Amino acid sequence: MNSSIPQDQRWQVKLDIFEGPLDLLLHLVRKEEMDIRDIPIATIADEYLKYLDLLKDLDLNVAGEFLLMAASLVYLKSRVLIPRELLQHVEDVTGDGEDPEELFYRELEEYQRFREAAQRLAEKRLHQDSLWPRGGPPTEVDEDGEPYLEVTLFDLVEAFREISERLEAEPAGMHIERKRTSIGEMIRRLAGRLRGARSLDFHEIFVDQGGKMMGRSMLVATFLAILELMRLQVIRVLQRKRFETLRVFKTVSDEELERISNEGIREESTG
Repeated sequence: MNSSIPQDQRWQVKLDIFEGPLDLLLHLVRKEEMDIRDIPIATIADEYLKYLDLLKDLDLNVAGEFLLMAASLVYLKSRVLIPRELLQHVEDVTGDGEDPEELFYRELEEYQRFREAAQRLAEKRLHQDSLWPRGGPPTEVDEDGEPYLEVTLFDLVEAFREISERLEAEPAGMHIERKRTSIGEMIRRLAGRLRGARSLDFHEIFVDQGGKMMGRSMLVATFLAILELMRLQVIRVLQRKRFETLRVFKTVSDEELERISNEGIREESTG
């Protein structure tokens, strides 16, 4: 898939993926709200490959372990297409041991138990920090006093995919882009929108002042601007519960945010 990012763009966001391929698989399972074994391996494989395509389209680094998992899923999907009798004959001849599909599901279930335990501990820590703050970034709470949850990279990518699909569903000719938009410019715009505000709805960031959805180039640049500001710890993207609406919270003063955005613009123009 060809990247939508301009080739001559000097400010490149290279964000290391901070979750692994099993985390992406669990994200897909949770999104379906089904038991792991109730989702056909072919469906998991197709969804996983779509995510990899989107990550590449956004010019994000995709580590080798993600590609290795993709190859494993394609192999498992191909086994589903082979008649069971023929597959059994091949396994008898080659002497293969346990069913690789069973091994895959078992590994994913074991990892799910580990992640759920870690999530429970993290939620307890967030609740404790909301009662007795110990320094560092403040724990954001909603109107009911419940702490927000940190999002994963895949939560962000999922939200961006939904926004992109909304754009594609609109009638052709609605968006005419006369020039490419740089990440630095979108950082400046985002800083302007956060000035004087505690937080913004994630989806609203991708709508222009006239209430219309941004064009494709601006969508990509805005998303990468959000990732860059997260990397710099200038903003945090949180949600009340998993798979609910995302909110972007400012973690620095308006003056500091303005300084960072201006430095980025100067760096881009002189790079």
